[in-house]
Parts: sequence; structure tokens; C-alpha cells
Amino acid sequence: PAGARTLTLADYDSLGRLGGILATEADRLLDGLGDGRGPQRHGALELLSALAHFHPEGRHTRQSLGWEQACRQAGQGFDAEAQARGQRLIDALAGQRSEPAAQHARLRLLTVSGSAADAHSGDTRRVDLIHEALLRCRPGEANRPYWPRLVEYLNAHKDRDLLRQNLRQEAETWQGWGRRARLFDGPGLGALRRYQAVQYLAIDNERAYLHAAGRMARMRSVLVGGSALVLFAGALILPPVFQKNIPDWLATDEGHD
Repeated sequence: PAGARTLTLADYDSLGRLGGILATEADRLLDGLGDGRGPQRHGALELLSALAHFHPEGRHTRQSLGWEQACRQAGQGFDAEAQARGQRLIDALAGQRSEPAAQHARLRLLTVSGSAADAHSGDTRRVDLIHEALLRCRPGEANRPYWPRLVEYLNAHKDRDLLRQNLRQEAETWQGWGRRARLFDGPGLGALRRYQAVQYLAIDNERAYLHAAGRMARMRSVLVGGSALVLFAGALILPPVFQKNIPDWLATDEGHD
């Protein structure tokens, strides 16, 4: 087109080749997402870093998220308003610009595949990073990432990938435990609080585990604190059959009322 400038090889090299161009455009897009102290940029970095597998030597790789996971992570919440905010942010990062400043950015940072739920099938949409170069360092330069902003954020939250793996394993193990083991051998509240950093990424069975384990941990803290000692003191004079069933009763929903 008239007035268009040809990108020479020298220009291409000076811009850092493909990775450098990606980083420049990625910064421009991120800077156009509202106030730097507002939720848009924070939500964007939370989502983008969650779409990466952390590697201690910098060989980070992409990982996709389901649509609802991505919306919760971008919107940083479970309620409808947060998920709607997350969807708008995903749209912006996937190339559907609404903010005037962001419209000048040419790059898409995300891709969305699959389709929304309909009468015949569930939601199959997946969200992924557009290019793995956003996560990598320049060849032979381990301390020069193509996109420093994202890599620095990923390094600062490098424990989250391991937290997600641990949460997945604990949720699976929990399914095989009986009520008595869940009540007396389950994780404490302190251990469960570690997962607040990845709570929006939890899938259904992981969220159910966090809810149930938290309920059991609170019940256990009451027992340890002595608030239920009267119940157990009374059990000493009850017939053995009732003593035997008290832990089972505490491990049911009735025991929490």
C-alpha cells in the first residue's frame, strides 16, 4: 500500500527477529489494557503465566486451559461479573480489541479453539498462548528472554505449576479415602491455604476437594481446640456401639450442622 515501509533484514535483526517483534507488540498490547494498577493488566499476566509450564532452566512450554478456567483466572473470581470481565480480557488478548490504545497493537497473544456448548455437546473451547517464543530466551542468552515482562512474572510465581500438580494429586487421593480418614488424616487449613494462588484454575473435582477438605479441617480444629470435648466426655459413659460411631457421625454432613 502507498506509504507502507518495507521491513529490511537489518530492521528485522535490530528488532530481535520474530521473538523481538512478538515482545514489542505484546508490551504494546498489555500497556493498552487500562490503568497499570487496575485489574486488566494483572488479570492478563495471571492468565498468560497460567498458560505456561515453568521450567527451572528457562525452557518453559505452553499449556492450554479450558474456557471456564481461563475466564476465572483472567477475571480473578468465581462470580458472574468476574467471569464476564475475564471473557472480555480474553477477547482483547485474542485480537478482538475494544480499548482504543489496544487497537494499535497488531499481535494476538492468545488463540481460542473449539466451540461453545450447545444442545448436542458441552463447551470444548481451549485457550492457548499464540507462540512459545513469548516464554523463551534468545538462543545462547539464558538471561535475555524475548518477552521479559512475562518471563519475569512467571519466574516470580514459579511455585504455581507445582501447586497445580499437587492439587490434582491430592484431589484424586481424596476420592479413595473413607470418612474417618478424611476427618482425622486430611490436610490442615494452613496446607489448604497454599492453593489460594491457583484456586481459579481448579477444575470441578479439585474445587470439590478444597471445599470438603476445608470443612473437615475446620471440624478437626474445633475438636483439637476443645470445643467438642464435652461430646467426647459424654461418650465415655455411652455404650461402646455409640462411641464407635461418633467419628463416623462427625464425618457426615449431619455432624457439621
